[in-house]
Amino acid sequence: MIKSKKSVFLRYEFSNEAGQLEGGDIFELPSIREANAMTVDILKVANQDGVAAHITVGYEAPFYGLLKNYGMTPAQIDAEKVTAPAPKAKKSAPAKKAGKKTAKKKKK
Repeated sequence: MIKSKKSVFLRYEFSNEAGQLEGGDIFELPSIREANAMTVDILKVANQDGVAAHITVGYEAPFYGLLKNYGMTPAQIDAEKVTAPAPKAKKSAPAKKAGKKTAKKKKK
């Protein structure tokens, strides 16, 4: 898990077609922006599959407090923790070729 001062925790759980919850996953993300992006992806999948999604997002103390109020035990919480997906690599500009190009002049 990421140990940073401003980590955001996200838990999602999908239902089946009958509305029964099927278990969830807990992620620790480095920023609220990452949590927003993941939430959008989760909702897209739920919409495509025609199921419901239950999403919980928050900072560490209130997040884990809420899960305990839902009736989850520390063992259940630990079982749902997964590592966050690696951030997408940014494409860098191609490296410039060594050497200086000179324009050749045509002789008349």
